[in-house]
Amino acid sequence: STEEYKSEMDLIEPFLKSECFLHEEAKVEARELYKKYEQYCFDSSDFAVKNRTFYRMIESRGFKKKNGAKNKVYIHGIGIEGERWKYMEQPEVVVNESLTQKTRKI
Repeated sequence: STEEYKSEMDLIEPFLKSECFLHEEAKVEARELYKKYEQYCFDSSDFAVKNRTFYRMIESRGFKKKNGAKNKVYIHGIGIEGERWKYMEQPEVVVNESLTQKTRKI
């Protein structure tokens, strides 16, 4: 069927499942994501698509490419797996005021 063919021909799906995570606030530099993809393909003995094709495939999945500072381009909505911690909810830190006040000796 067409769906089976599409999934077999999806050259970036295994990379996305293995090396990336999705989060609405996540972003990754486009060049960094592509380098990670190339390394993944090399390690897996797979063929890597060219960067333009890669970015087109990423954008066709709904991820947005946006310009950032210093002429860098970022892909929003996706992150590299090792950086997931940056987007996890941080527990609120409750500071006990008595510990933060300095004691004055008279």
